[in-house]
Amino acid sequence: MSRHHVHMFVEEGGIGRQDAEVNIHVDVAKAHAAGIEFLISENGVMLSTGGTSGVIPAKCFHKVVRASDGEILNIADDF
Repeated sequence: MSRHHVHMFVEEGGIGRQDAEVNIHVDVAKAHAAGIEFLISENGVMLSTGGTSGVIPAKCFHKVVRASDGEILNIADDF
């Protein structure tokens, strides 16, 4: 499958991929200020095309959390 958007969910505890190893929390305000666009698909999934390179830069991450136990692996100051 060829995806053209970064797929996200909106709230903590939202529905993500069951096989995800980590959840990356994006600071949407910071990402938007960096020129990252967001949109909502017809089925309610939040999407982004990322920046010019097609990714959301790590400087826009709020934190990275291990999905299996909720342990915070990185916080914004670490990026």
